[in-house]
Amino acid sequence: MILKKFNLKIKFSLLIGALLGLTLSLSYLITSRLMTESLTEEVTLRAASIAQGIAQYSQEAILTRDRLALETMISEASKDPAILYIFIVDVKQNILAHTDMTQQGRTYSPSVGGGQRQLMGGSSC
Repeated sequence: MILKKFNLKIKFSLLIGALLGLTLSLSYLITSRLMTESLTEEVTLRAASIAQGIAQYSQEAILTRDRLALETMISEASKDPAILYIFIVDVKQNILAHTDMTQQGRTYSPSVGGGQRQLMGGSSC
């Protein structure tokens, strides 16, 4: 009944405004979801690349138990602001190097639900 008082131009403007608002809202939701997925994939690939690089260059240091080389690699990699912590574990699950020096020498045991994802080549992130 209230709309009968408005002329056709106002009704048409309200309809266009509502459709435009709906279109913008839907495009925002779709775009933000796609951007989040893309960013997550990019960060995962970056983490995998860092993990594989450390794994590749630390093989000799692990075999010779060169702690200085391992700590240097960990220290350099942890300068990246996206990295919270890094650690290197041997086959017996002993932590050889860790960004938290108090963890070195301990046995690695993943927490329940760990929040870690297995990456290619046996590295975990």
